[in-house]
Amino acid sequence: KKLKWLIIFSSIMGVATLSIAWFCQPFFNNIGVPIIYFGVIWALLNLSVGMTSFNSHLFEKKMKPLTIMSVIAFLMPLCFLLLAYFNSFVSLLFILLVYLLRGVVTPILRTYININTTSDRRATVLSIRSFMIRISFAIIAPSMAYISEITNLIYVFYILGFIVAFISLLSVYKLSKLE
Repeated sequence: KKLKWLIIFSSIMGVATLSIAWFCQPFFNNIGVPIIYFGVIWALLNLSVGMTSFNSHLFEKKMKPLTIMSVIAFLMPLCFLLLAYFNSFVSLLFILLVYLLRGVVTPILRTYININTTSDRRATVLSIRSFMIRISFAIIAPSMAYISEITNLIYVFYILGFIVAFISLLSVYKLSKLE
């Protein structure tokens, strides 16, 4: 059961980070970022992921797994909601925070999954995790793209924020009951 909720949590975090990656460029256009700066912004965002990924072990040393997941379950959807609310250059800070969280959550969740999986099943479980992330995104992304076309991209960020909040907080709650 613990592994199931770790995979579900990991999947929704994957959907969140993939969604930001896919909807960033239209968002940059919405707020008027000149196209000449897109590459610079992408480079900085990806450097931020690398830096937090490299240092994610520091979070593991200072906090318990459930605490880290709780903080991320709160901050990730909050970033989506604030990004939508401000809908301006200030929102770039929330996109940066999502990328920083991605750098922490990805290696840490892989570690937690590895700890809770026997070595003979580890590759299968990690493949299932990856598949769940991709299939979840493949289901959610087209509807979010459609919503952004018929309304506004801002609504997509609100919807994603609520979806990520519900699933990640439910996962943390279920995991806390298994501790």
